[in-house]
Amino acid sequence: MTWTHDFTAKVEVRDGLHVVDVPRRVSLSAGPGYHPVAGTLNDAGFHAALAPLPGGGHRLHLPGELRERAGISVGDGATIVLQPDPSGAVPEIPDDLAAVLGVLAGVRRSFDALPSIEAREMIAWVDSAPRQTDRVRRIVRVLARIVAEE
Repeated sequence: MTWTHDFTAKVEVRDGLHVVDVPRRVSLSAGPGYHPVAGTLNDAGFHAALAPLPGGGHRLHLPGELRERAGISVGDGATIVLQPDPSGAVPEIPDDLAAVLGVLAGVRRSFDALPSIEAREMIAWVDSAPRQTDRVRRIVRVLARIVAEE
C-alpha cells in the first residue's frame, strides 16, 4: 500500500530516546507492527522505522545525527513527511555489536529472528551514538533487551 503523510510533531525524550509520536492517520495507514519508512525531518532525508506502541499508535526514533542535520532538539516542533520504505533490509551488523551478541548462547539467533525493521532500528541506534562510551552503553541495552525477550 502506498501512502504519504506530512505532519508537525514535538520532539520528546521517551525511555532515553529522542522520538516523535506519529498522528493516528499515519498509524492507520501503516497498520499494526513495525514498518520501514523513508522521509524528511525539516527537509533532512532519512530511513527509519515506525515502532508500535502498546495500545496502538506508532513512535518514530530520531537519532542524534538526524536531529543535527534537521537542526532540532527536545521540545522543538518538527515538520515530518513519511512514506513506506520498500528497502527495509537489515544492514550489516557492526563488529562490536556482533561480538557481544555472540557471547551468550542463543542471543545472536534471537537477534537474527527479530523483524528486519526492528533489527535495523537497533543497529542504527547503536551506530548513531555520539561517543564510544554511549555506543558501549547502547550495545549493552540491546543485549539486555534481547535477553529479556527470550
